Amino acid sequence: MRKITGILFLAYLFLVGCNDPDCIRLASTTMGIGFYDINTGDAMAIRVNKLQVVGIEAALLENIESTNNVLLPINPSDTSIAAVFDTEFGVDTLIISYNTVTRLISEECGAEIMIENLRKVRNDFDSIRFVNRSLQITLGESNVVTENVKIFN
Repeated sequence: MRKITGILFLAYLFLVGCNDPDCIRLASTTMGIGFYDINTGDAMAIRVNKLQVVGIEAALLENIESTNNVLLPINPSDTSIAAVFDTEFGVDTLIISYNTVTRLISEECGAEIMIENLRKVRNDFDSIRFVNRSLQITLGESNVVTENVKIFN
């Protein structure tokens, strides 16, 4: 009797679990940017006096003594982002354009907007390199925004 009850309970859990859709979303609307030393290629912490994104009234960052990366919010309704970095190396502008693509996950989960094909429009830094041209998150214990751009100073 105990075995039958146990088997019925496991079957119930299996059936209940199978009815829920897997709504895993990997798209992100945040672009990850890392700072690197142009001579060594190593990650580098820099001072950010101010980081301003065109179209957002308030500064994204102000008076940050040391950071080796920043996250920029991407508006899926736009086709580009312009950011002005005031750092210990001076004032630099970065403009990146992108495409938006709508992807249907499932009928139950709906759609998600993918930001893809990141392209440099303007860059005042010494050098930049795209390491991932699509915005996405890495699933794990905590969802982590993938680094998209490396900025070299």
